[in-house]
Amino acid sequence: MNNDKVLRLIGLCRRSGNCACGATAVEYAVKSGKAKLLIITEDCGEATRKKFLNYANGLVKHIIMFDKTVLGSAVGYKNLSLIAITDENFANGICNCVEDMEEI
Repeated sequence: MNNDKVLRLIGLCRRSGNCACGATAVEYAVKSGKAKLLIITEDCGEATRKKFLNYANGLVKHIIMFDKTVLGSAVGYKNLSLIAITDENFANGICNCVEDMEEI
């Protein structure tokens, strides 16, 4: 249930233009300080995961969940390894949903 809510929030965030999709866009968002939340898929490559966690370097919250096809379908792509949420309110909403899922 909450998994679907997270995916719906991510899709809404994409439609409102408040997320960066793909390695190049996410890298720019993180390095420029626009990224508020980094979402990395569980099946993302180890080198890519380490690279972006190093970019975030404790400055950007991150969540590791979903797989490439699920995350991609939420934002209109076939496969997607990572996205950066650039809006603070969307980032907080997604984090709250994930925290609620962990409590159950």
